[in-house]
Amino acid sequence: MLPPILQDARSSNNSGGTHNSGGAKQAIALDSIQGCRAVLAVDDNPMQKANLSNWLRTFGLTDILICRDGQHALSFTNELNEPGCLLILDLEMQGMDGIELLQRLYEQEIAPAVIILSSADDVLLSAVATMVEAMNFNLLGALQKPLTPVDIYIALDKFRAPSCDISEQPAESQPKKLIDPLREDLDRGSIQLTFQPRLDIQAGSFAGVEVIARWHTDKGEVLSAEHDGLRERLTLLQLKQTLIYMAKWRIAGHPMPVALQLSAKALGDRLLTNHIMGLVERYNEDPRLITLEISDSALMVDLPHALASISRLRLKGFGFSIDDYGTEFSSMQQLARFPFTELKVSRNLIRGALSDPSLTPLLEAAVNTGRRLGITTIADGVATVEQLRVLRQMGCRQVQGDAIAEPMPANALQDWLQQSLTSALSLCRP
Repeated sequence: MLPPILQDARSSNNSGGTHNSGGAKQAIALDSIQGCRAVLAVDDNPMQKANLSNWLRTFGLTDILICRDGQHALSFTNELNEPGCLLILDLEMQGMDGIELLQRLYEQEIAPAVIILSSADDVLLSAVATMVEAMNFNLLGALQKPLTPVDIYIALDKFRAPSCDISEQPAESQPKKLIDPLREDLDRGSIQLTFQPRLDIQAGSFAGVEVIARWHTDKGEVLSAEHDGLRERLTLLQLKQTLIYMAKWRIAGHPMPVALQLSAKALGDRLLTNHIMGLVERYNEDPRLITLEISDSALMVDLPHALASISRLRLKGFGFSIDDYGTEFSSMQQLARFPFTELKVSRNLIRGALSDPSLTPLLEAAVNTGRRLGITTIADGVATVEQLRVLRQMGCRQVQGDAIAEPMPANALQDWLQQSLTSALSLCRP
């Protein structure tokens, strides 16, 4: 049973009031947090900071530091590294957000006990909790706002002897030169962006484009960047050029949803994540129009940093798609633990299911997986009208492939939208 003061707080909260720890009420000292010597609360909301401070003092904790954002909290690394320190951390803040702060602490091998706070949905909050545990922090709770003193009480009651050791090696934190090696090729036009349209075959509407980078070699070959170890270096160049086109389309009255691919190496790079968010903000584009595609095998390269990057970008509004679903390590459990917004079914599975009936149940299962998880299912590489018909009957949401349109330069996309979109949409009708 909760102590009377917290029963009062719960009652007050349910009636719309605010708990007041002053007056005749006495502070509660939780036996399980007697070893907690200091609390660092990081939140940029003044009301939330005031509530946290009042509640913590009510629970008998007096050594409380309040920080406005992650950068401010980094000035207290000595305190955070002390045995018995507790970090209460909001994930969404101006300046350095909570996830980046956790990454920085992980890289410095500083591991206080942690309570994370967020107004994000359950799926995203669960993904961040998985990341925190993968980094070997002592996670006491992942709490959804608005908070009550009861929430904090229950999380504090899990406090145990502090652990400051991290078994994983810290990730490399030095900036990487991502642009210079390919700038000359980009300027020469050797690296070109093409755009492949997507259709919503259930609604019968245009759904956006996938951005595909091609590298034209001196021998005349056209190499796909994702297969030639260039993705991590191309990511910022590709994004910057895409943002320029998005601005043009927006000014012309056609805001364009786009999807771009990320490699495993890029996904684990905290600095690249910062650059992605900075570029989109600089070009004043809506992150909700941008979906980043990753393979499920990429998630296994560096799970803590992959989860951190995905969660930080999702908090900003970016979408995330798991690519080539049905060919690698994909599973329902894998999808459920990450905050994906799209599931992209492998073109090999689509083609195989139509030529080999024994594979059809696998394709149906992939489409149904997306529906059960409430995320958009996209069929990649749809080459025939028959494939499109079967996918529509199965309930697949979106398609892309040569049956709709081949990848095309940006200047040809506008012509395609004006001259060929209506014809392509006619293929979506039953």
